[in-house]
Amino acid sequence: MAFLTTKLTLAKEPKPIQTRTGTPMATAFGFAKLGNDSPDLPLAVTAFGNVAESLLQHDKGQVIQVSGDLKIHTYMNREQQEVEQLQITVDMLASAKQTKPARRGDSQRQGNQNHQQGYGQPQPMQSPPANQPNQYQNDMGFQQRPNKPAPQMGQPMGANQFADDDINF
Repeated sequence: MAFLTTKLTLAKEPKPIQTRTGTPMATAFGFAKLGNDSPDLPLAVTAFGNVAESLLQHDKGQVIQVSGDLKIHTYMNREQQEVEQLQITVDMLASAKQTKPARRGDSQRQGNQNHQQGYGQPQPMQSPPANQPNQYQNDMGFQQRPNKPAPQMGQPMGANQFADDDINF
């Protein structure tokens, strides 16, 4: 499996699929441009959750940018021939139609953050209690775990201490 980020021109209207669990799912088909000298790469697109809902808002011929896992999907066609097709399971989708990219898992994370932090309201910084010393005071942003020594660096090698290994590459 590989990870791919590419611009994709939709060749068909995205289709919604009803899953047993009720999770939104959508599929689409499109072509990614590889360059001027090479043919376009046909890609099947699969999306879940809020990314699927975002995909369904697009039409045939529109260009979207997708990122996700790329794999070879094998299936039997109507003539009972085995067909291999490149398929991308989309983690992130962006387009000119959207103001914010859709990402897989954003709806759950966003809901939790809004609930915990009071979305849009600045949060006061918390300081350590007055009776406890701040263990990270004067650390200049570098923190180390308690009871663990910080890694130590040795003295830098001088120019005359370098040994050439004479390996030809």
